[in-house]
Amino acid sequence: VLEGNYGGRKCLWDAVTQKNEAAKSIYWHESFTGTLNPSKSERRVLQYFVLGDRESAIAFLLAASPTDEDFYKHALRALSLASFPPTNSAAANLPRNTLQEKASKVISAHCSSSDDILSSTVILGLVGRTLDAVFQLQDAGLWEHAATMTASYLEGEERRQALERWADHVIHSQKNGWRGLGILLSAGYVGKVLEHFHAEGNALAQTTLLGYLRAHYPTLAPSTFMPDREAQRKRCLANVLL
Repeated sequence: VLEGNYGGRKCLWDAVTQKNEAAKSIYWHESFTGTLNPSKSERRVLQYFVLGDRESAIAFLLAASPTDEDFYKHALRALSLASFPPTNSAAANLPRNTLQEKASKVISAHCSSSDDILSSTVILGLVGRTLDAVFQLQDAGLWEHAATMTASYLEGEERRQALERWADHVIHSQKNGWRGLGILLSAGYVGKVLEHFHAEGNALAQTTLLGYLRAHYPTLAPSTFMPDREAQRKRCLANVLL
């Protein structure tokens, strides 16, 4: 999924718009001058983190007073964020510290079971398990934060997996079919969108989408979104493609 390729479309998703909306939300929250309770403080750090602004998250955590009862928790979170690995593709090929990964996964699981989602996701990200961190946010019902983290940290197939899971939630739990299909389409799952239209008997939407693809991507072969291994999908689309 390329950043910015679906800007301005309400049903479609793109990383740039997702991060811009998250940044706006942080801006308004930062304008609050009152005292933040622990829950709101953690949510603020989570907002910075999923947006990729770890520097602001660390500064916010280290601003805690040493007399704060959560001071050491904040300090460990800040240290974890400061030790975060690079997020570029080259970093994916770096050897992992197996002992650190095992310990971090155990600690993350304990944090999650104690409803400490912030610490859990930070620790997972620390050892390069960013997709698992996104899944954890989704499981906690923090879908928008998960989408922002997807936009900030995930690329390629991992981004597609996170978006597919989100789309499934939007379609089946939120009952917002068009939004969910837009997310699927933004992730490149054209075949799944066409299958859905076929199952719903929505021939107009099916032919409109195919017409758009042919007009704007004339070199796009049908096999791009209809893999050979999926014989059933071929049968579903045969009448439209011919």
